[in-house]
Parts: sequence; C-alpha cells; structure tokens
Amino acid sequence: MTVSPALFPNLLGGDVSGLVFAPFRPGVGICRLADNAAGETTLALLRYEAGASVPRHMHPDTETIIVLTGAQSDEHGTYRAGDVVVNAPGSDHRV
Repeated sequence: MTVSPALFPNLLGGDVSGLVFAPFRPGVGICRLADNAAGETTLALLRYEAGASVPRHMHPDTETIIVLTGAQSDEHGTYRAGDVVVNAPGSDHRV
C-alpha cells in the first residue's frame, strides 16, 4: 500500500488561506493537520489573535513551533516570523 505524503504548499510563506481553523481557546484557533492511530493530534497550526494567550502547560513529547507570521512570546523569549523553537519532552511554558 502506498501512502501519499501530506503536502501544505507555501505554508512557510504564511499562506493558510485553504486551511480550516476551529476554536481552541479564547482568541486562539487550531487547524489539526495530522493525527496518530489513537486519534491524537500530532501536527497542528495555532492562530493567535493579538493579545491571546494559552495558560501554562506541559509537553509530554517534543513540541516544535514554527512562527509563520507575527510573533509569539513565552517566558523564554519572543519568537518572530521564521523562527523555529523546539521544546524538549517534559518542558512547560505559557504563551
């Protein structure tokens, strides 16, 4: 059985026009791009309105953040478009 790869054209260029976002938290939308066999989301995009936040949370697995447009801040710094942030398993932060 051949499985085609997931393709998201021009995503790094900030083009999310063809993607569907659902409410995640106040001021934050989520677009789930991939799930594992257990139905857990393994790859997602989050879109923040200005000033929106996510409370402190822990990541049991590696979290990779790629800032497509704008900026995101947590207690470790401010990350801007083009930045890639990798948070180790067991790490926590608030956005």
